[in-house]
Amino acid sequence: MCNMSNHGRSPNSGPESCSDDGPPTGLITTRQLLRLGLTHQAIRRRVKSGALVRVAQGLYRSAQAPQDWDQLALGAQMLNGPSCALSHSSAAQVWRFDVPKRIANQVEVTIPHQRRGRTLRGQVVAHRSRVFRSADRTSTGGHVVTTAVRTILDLAPRLNREELERCVEGAIGGRRVRLADLIEAVDKSKGKSTRQLAEVLQAYRDEPQPESPAEARFVRLLVESGIEPPSRQYEIFDGTSFVARVDFAWPEKRLVLEIDSYIHHESPKARARDSRRATRIRALIWNYMSVTPTQFTEEAEAVIAAVRAQLELQSAAASRR
Repeated sequence: MCNMSNHGRSPNSGPESCSDDGPPTGLITTRQLLRLGLTHQAIRRRVKSGALVRVAQGLYRSAQAPQDWDQLALGAQMLNGPSCALSHSSAAQVWRFDVPKRIANQVEVTIPHQRRGRTLRGQVVAHRSRVFRSADRTSTGGHVVTTAVRTILDLAPRLNREELERCVEGAIGGRRVRLADLIEAVDKSKGKSTRQLAEVLQAYRDEPQPESPAEARFVRLLVESGIEPPSRQYEIFDGTSFVARVDFAWPEKRLVLEIDSYIHHESPKARARDSRRATRIRALIWNYMSVTPTQFTEEAEAVIAAVRAQLELQSAAASRR
């Protein structure tokens, strides 16, 4: 319900907001204006004078209100009723998922299949879903959105493998999604649209469990290239003192390889911590390598050649000791 009357505003004042929470949006429906005491004729006069701007049939905004993404998103929800939720790229934006900008150029909503979606002059895409339960919707950031799990399921067909891995890794690492819930939802879906997502999640089913899908994909790359499988999540000690747990290690060759994942290694603080950690590992006469998911995706042959060369060097060094 619009909160304008709670602030003592008269029907002659401009609309401040018709959102129950979040910042003022400047949006208001015909029904809300009528409840405030305006007549249809008075509404038309305000539109003619420029005090109100008609956004769509039954929806207006204050001429003074700034136009932004939040206003457009809320307008789409107000037009489509309480069963509507921001979805796909728009829900990803609210959840702050790591997705490419190319898929986020419009506001997207999902509504039950039996309803007809209403859009805002081509700026909103309305998806009609045959299976869209109240459990698929939640409220966050001042918006009604699809749940984090449903959002990932909706986005999966649009993303390539690396983009989907980034999205999943960020959602799980940022604790926006419980891994068990996501796996359960994919297992129930079992459709073409979730096939790639199922492959990404397979990494998290492996034992020992990798910290990211990128780690699991790298193991497969090593095995396919004929390189002996490394020990995973290997713990390094200095005597009895724990030093680090590394992504991959070939203990006999004294070689460590780390995946610099998207989530845990990007900030200056994380990079400084990683540098100190690598220095401690090298001090224990380990050879230390690190690669990024992008490197072994786009430069796979070069990465494999570098790992193979290091293993051969370490084998030669071990034979001389």
